[in-house]
Amino acid sequence: MSVAVGVAKALNHEELFLERYQRLLKWAFQLTKPDRGLAEDLVQDAFIQFTGASGNLININNIDKYLFGVIRNTYLSHRRRTFASTARTIG
Repeated sequence: MSVAVGVAKALNHEELFLERYQRLLKWAFQLTKPDRGLAEDLVQDAFIQFTGASGNLININNIDKYLFGVIRNTYLSHRRRTFASTARTIG
């Protein structure tokens, strides 16, 4: 059994996320510079998405890469919504 599998079995979604909270916030801030508030919102949204998922953590090979993807996708969704809202306002 690999170390990653052992960790995934020992921790739940919430614990895994919270262990990495500061790192995730740093990643989010790199995407949103200089908007720290938006970075915090992205991490909160990602937390809700990740902890609401009922999938098996053992299937995730690289939890850090996976969570970065969740943050990035949350950010891209935010950008699309913002762009669509702006386009409707202008158009």
